Amino acid sequence: MDLVKGKIFYLSLVSLLAFNINSDTTHINVDKAKDLIFANLSVITSLKKDCVNIYIEESASNTDYLQFDIREKHDAQCGGDPATEPNIAFIRVEQSGKVLVNHYLCGYVELDSYRLDMRCDL
Repeated sequence: MDLVKGKIFYLSLVSLLAFNINSDTTHINVDKAKDLIFANLSVITSLKKDCVNIYIEESASNTDYLQFDIREKHDAQCGGDPATEPNIAFIRVEQSGKVLVNHYLCGYVELDSYRLDMRCDL
């Protein structure tokens, strides 16, 4: 009987460790999320990386995604009024790595489908 309990404990421990390993590999941190945004920046704006600021929005109550506010950077290099920082987009990066952009009419849409002039079903 002790051998059966030992096997059950061992299998339970192995399953728990496997779950934790898989969870860590799919976890998106702020740096990974920003890398995903910068890699796809041309879909969202024609501005270069140096002319964009990315701010994380605090969402302590939600662990399913990270939310970012993408804004124009105005300075001598990028141009524009340094006293302003217009919003380009709000972006949500889910823990799975899926990137969603908040379209002003359509709501959040997947990055692959996002276009500023896209049509949406309202």
